[in-house]
Amino acid sequence: MIQDVAELMCILTGVDSMDNNEKIRKCKVCGQELPITEFYKHAGYPDTKCKKCAIKYTKEYNKKHREEKREYRKKYYQKNKEHLIQKNKEWVENNRDAHRENCRRSNKKHYEERLEYSTEYRKNNPDKYYAHGKISSAIQQGKIIKPNKCEICGTEGRVEAHHDNYSKPMEVIWCCKKCHYKLDKQRRLNEQGNFSNEDK
Repeated sequence: MIQDVAELMCILTGVDSMDNNEKIRKCKVCGQELPITEFYKHAGYPDTKCKKCAIKYTKEYNKKHREEKREYRKKYYQKNKEHLIQKNKEWVENNRDAHRENCRRSNKKHYEERLEYSTEYRKNNPDKYYAHGKISSAIQQGKIIKPNKCEICGTEGRVEAHHDNYSKPMEVIWCCKKCHYKLDKQRRLNEQGNFSNEDK
């Protein structure tokens, strides 16, 4: 008769002893007998697959269900957008060194593709590139003082320069990211409307 939970888990997980110095178990996938430290824990008890097999399984599963997982993450983000943004801000604020290190690794890892994208963007959008560069230079030289308040909604914090007309690079609306997105969307709709009228 099974005496307690620990004994039951020994039977279910294949561990002969609950003594940390003697734990050896057999992987259900590769069949190797390995130390218990070579198995991930779930709710305090080891997985049935060793770490090597578990990693392989996870990679294959993620590859097989990539689109499904991407769609799930997209829906989850939209449903919990405000909470996730706030949570991310708090993490960055409390872990600045780790955040900088993550950014450094990401930039190094994706350097080539970002360089390719930047070159292509500059080639296809010379007016935008020139306007953005003009504003950045003016701020660095102290010719323009960048505000910390959105001119549209009044939110204080980080603001961005929005151009209604890229041929006038120094004429901008300082706005938050959310308002900037709305202004850009409206401008694109207006441009599409103008193109439609020209076609007529």
